[in-house]
Amino acid sequence: MTRLFYKAMLLVSFLLSASLVSHAFTISGPPPEDKLPAHELAAIKSNYQGDVFLLRGFADIFSRGLDDIGARLKAKGIDAEVIGHTSWRYVARTIIDNQKKYGGVPVILIGHSLGANAVIRIAKQLNEHKIKVQYLVTFEPTQTLEIPSNVDIAINYYLSNSTMGVPLTKAQGSSGTFENRNMVDIEGIGHFNIEKQPMLQQTVIDRVLKYVKPVNVKKSAQLLK
Repeated sequence: MTRLFYKAMLLVSFLLSASLVSHAFTISGPPPEDKLPAHELAAIKSNYQGDVFLLRGFADIFSRGLDDIGARLKAKGIDAEVIGHTSWRYVARTIIDNQKKYGGVPVILIGHSLGANAVIRIAKQLNEHKIKVQYLVTFEPTQTLEIPSNVDIAINYYLSNSTMGVPLTKAQGSSGTFENRNMVDIEGIGHFNIEKQPMLQQTVIDRVLKYVKPVNVKKSAQLLK
């Protein structure tokens, strides 16, 4: 009799614990879909983080700071690709194809020198396909180009005393945020090491992580089913 009573009490305790856990999950639960930013929801549902491309400058020689940024992003679970500026058409096609396949996932473009010119050309081509760029970063672009209206946030790091880098302009009527940041006050900085500055690298990485989440998207997708 005592043994049966003990087993019954264990069963009741187990059922009560399961009920409490279920109730707690119902209260906290996953965030409702309408509370998530569109790019995060698209990434979760498609199980694809987004497109993060970093374009080097001349001959892939002088932009190794971008390799550092790319490696640090990969270490945090972000699939970032570092590539030469001459491949900008390939990058644009890849992003267009991915957006058709996954739809709405974030696009991040970062470039140095000739690579900075290239990411603007990519953004302009994406604009023709009505594809948004969430974050665009240029380090010392060599041409005074216009940031297209499909870019949400664009930051240009340049040096007013540089013989190579120049400030950029913003497309008329664009609602995006754009800023030319003159970094001339940093001692020892120049065209060939601006993208290697630890402070600027960390700033860029922190911003990328706001858009592209290094999360277990498979688990998140199950929660949203």
